[in-house]
Amino acid sequence: MVDIHTHILPGADDGAHDMEESVEMARAAYESGTEYLVLTPHVGAPGLPHNYWSREMHRRYADFWRALHAAGIPLRIGYGAEIYYTSEMPDRLNAGQLLPLAGSQYLLIEFPFDVRPETVRDALSCVNDAGLTPVLAHPERYRMTARDPRAIYDWVKSGCVMQVNKDSLLGAFGHEICDTAHMLLSHGLIHCAASDAHHSDYRTPKLDTLHRYLTQIAGERCADLLLKINPGHLLRGERPEQGEIIPF
Repeated sequence: MVDIHTHILPGADDGAHDMEESVEMARAAYESGTEYLVLTPHVGAPGLPHNYWSREMHRRYADFWRALHAAGIPLRIGYGAEIYYTSEMPDRLNAGQLLPLAGSQYLLIEFPFDVRPETVRDALSCVNDAGLTPVLAHPERYRMTARDPRAIYDWVKSGCVMQVNKDSLLGAFGHEICDTAHMLLSHGLIHCAASDAHHSDYRTPKLDTLHRYLTQIAGERCADLLLKINPGHLLRGERPEQGEIIPF
């Protein structure tokens, strides 16, 4: 499987506390069937380190890769970021301080959970104007989606990629978010699923449970599409496969 959204880089944000936990998470990911994961620390999020791309961030990625190699974990790693949208995004993009997913043209972005649709629309346009394709992190967690999911439909039709969280589908964030995630899935509005892993004991990087669950409720083809095929397409710079979209 391919995991495009993780917070495993040690000490970078509210994810893994230290290198020991990072390596433990990486081992758990590999043993659960993940072959490739992208490190996507929060960038520009309030109350957390800014983590804009720099020599220091490069060193931290390299340190993690060396620790993974020393631990004998044959997990393939890509660099990226989960970018919190602010008005500085255009300037940061122009300065090369916002990493796309594993060197592709896909940019993972997030918003406050009470974001207004107009703000998301403007951010998606900003990413497109920079010649990149936006990947909207966990749309099921935004209140606007539960209130009126028609905006998600419009954004998918315009080319935006939607990534749902493992724990949303499995109910760990509560009934409303779980119901919203399944609603988006049933309407054909989800391209990828990812762990959004933060720790080794909760919000973990283990994706095998989700693959089994998706196989049970929607078939193995759906599970493979969300956890293997489409994430792989993104990292190769290809368009994800899109099934039938059911309007609201």
